[in-house]
Amino acid sequence: MNYEKEGRRLSKAGDHAAAAEQFLKAARFDLAAEEFVAAKHHGDAARCFEKAANLEAAALNYVRANEPALAAHAYVLLGKAARAAQMFERAGELERAAQLYVEGEEFGKAGSCYERLGELNPAGEMYERAGQLLPAAECFMKTGLFGRAGRAFESASAWTRAAEAWSQAGDLKRAATNLLHAGDRVGAAKAHWSRGDYSEALHLIRNAQPGDEDYFDAMDTFFAVIAERGYLTPLDEKTAETFEANPVDLESLPAFLDLVKLYRRCELHEDVRRLSNRIREEGTGIPEIEGALDHLWAVETQPAVAAASYETLLTESFDYAATTKRLEGMHDLDAALDAAIDEGLAMPDDAGAPTTHGGRRSATVHGGTSHGGATPRRAASGSHPRSLTFADLVEGYLFDGRYRIASKLGAGGIGAVFLARDESLDETVALKVLKPMADVADDVLGRFKQEIRITRRIVHPSVVRTYDFGECGSLPYVAMEYVDGRDLKRALREVGRFPLAEGVRLMRAVCGALEAAHALDVVHRDIKPQNILLDSHGQVKLIDFGIAKIKDAVTSTLTEMFIGTPEYISPEMALGQPVDRRTDVYSVGIVMYEVFCGTTPFRGGTLVSLLQRHVSETPRPPRELVPELPQALEDTILRALAKNPSQRHQEVAELSAELARIGA
Repeated sequence: MNYEKEGRRLSKAGDHAAAAEQFLKAARFDLAAEEFVAAKHHGDAARCFEKAANLEAAALNYVRANEPALAAHAYVLLGKAARAAQMFERAGELERAAQLYVEGEEFGKAGSCYERLGELNPAGEMYERAGQLLPAAECFMKTGLFGRAGRAFESASAWTRAAEAWSQAGDLKRAATNLLHAGDRVGAAKAHWSRGDYSEALHLIRNAQPGDEDYFDAMDTFFAVIAERGYLTPLDEKTAETFEANPVDLESLPAFLDLVKLYRRCELHEDVRRLSNRIREEGTGIPEIEGALDHLWAVETQPAVAAASYETLLTESFDYAATTKRLEGMHDLDAALDAAIDEGLAMPDDAGAPTTHGGRRSATVHGGTSHGGATPRRAASGSHPRSLTFADLVEGYLFDGRYRIASKLGAGGIGAVFLARDESLDETVALKVLKPMADVADDVLGRFKQEIRITRRIVHPSVVRTYDFGECGSLPYVAMEYVDGRDLKRALREVGRFPLAEGVRLMRAVCGALEAAHALDVVHRDIKPQNILLDSHGQVKLIDFGIAKIKDAVTSTLTEMFIGTPEYISPEMALGQPVDRRTDVYSVGIVMYEVFCGTTPFRGGTLVSLLQRHVSETPRPPRELVPELPQALEDTILRALAKNPSQRHQEVAELSAELARIGA
């Protein structure tokens, strides 16, 4: 049958989908693509355009088919980095999007991608390069780079946030300067007070006038600073006299109580009694004020009284009579008075819970601490909230009723890995947790499940074991063998390159793990040092089968091409061609090159240029870099790196046998 002729007939009849199928049988991919476009089957059209080497049209149709990842890969091969970055971002491939945005000097977009990945330091740097100072500063705050955050906030004129950053950095003088820029003289005074500069603190708030918005807060702070300093000057007395002209109410009460405390510190007993009487008279009928005065009178009239802890008082109901009774029988009048006055500051808020008001007891920038702040609570154990998030997975949290979180080992764009204790089996595990399923693309969740299915089938000492899979709330997770050690990439950064015997041992262990996978027709496709772990005894563990493929499903599309890591990708994957176990042989060759030479054969440049080098460039012979390497080892490495898969070792067992002879 003449498929092309039949296709043309069907096209004229308007049956474009059927016509496309006939053109496919005739291997006329260009004509099939046009018919699929006419039939609005854009995904099929894109794949045909790809086979017809029309990447521009392929990319356009992948976009129309809402397949942004495939469109991104096509744009990369076309050298259109900006468009590729947009598509990678849309597809959730944020790390690759960020890299391409950086190449195109679109630093703000790169920063956004890094931030969504949770990589806040590079995110902050990108935002800073883009002149987006506020998001840059927020990223630096979250990573503890408080000085850098402070400078960024200052440049953005975000004075209050700058003050918080400098306070966290321990530079309270600069924090105070920023609070003044923000118009917060009381906050600035408190910052100077915290650093012990009474003179500057008092200078900033001494001239506060009735009617100023911050007047009572300023006076509360003013009296507290003088009380700590321990003496009154004539100018201070005048300021106190001016303040006493104000009525006693809930707004002014904290400052009045601190003034009573100041008089007590300076042993002005008549002033203590006078002002206490006035507060009682003007506060009649106001429970909070009457309660505060109950303490004042109890302490003033009963010398054998002392205070309970301020923090203890705050945790109990405000039963003033009961509190007075608890104070009896003690012998520290000063402490008793201070405690009584401080409790007077602790008044119920609108919700009925104790809070603190006024002056230095309100939460503010004080060298990273706050006076009067609540003690942080640990996360509850044994149950999970209605909508469980990563923020809940803190030390001590009992995840899914079984795994006690110890610490976070690492995090990425789609999830995180935690060190945990399986309380059912009393065993340490690595807990790999994805973000909520609603936030994770279907293909990511699919790769996660595929990794579990594959690793459960592979039994080998050099493959990390999988114990359990489940879902807690909306968080999918897998419990895996915990490897206490480091990955090969980190080891290489530390040692540069490995000695011959040690390198041969490591690479043969990797080959052994791959032999077990290949025996089950599983191709790993992402062999790289980051996926090779070395435990504390130097034993090798291969991880991350998340993009592995079963033999019957190893046809390679543009998506598959970029799932692997470009520095270790095989030429056939770079070209979007079918792959098999020889792809793993090539990647092992790249890792061997790095293990024995201290560098990869192809590095640097753009993503496109790196792929082109894998396809067409001959690697530099290893002995040119390390002359003492055996010639046989160089031959083995270069054979594994052959561009044509048929010229490589056909099985990892063959490669392992060569390494065994070299290391003998």
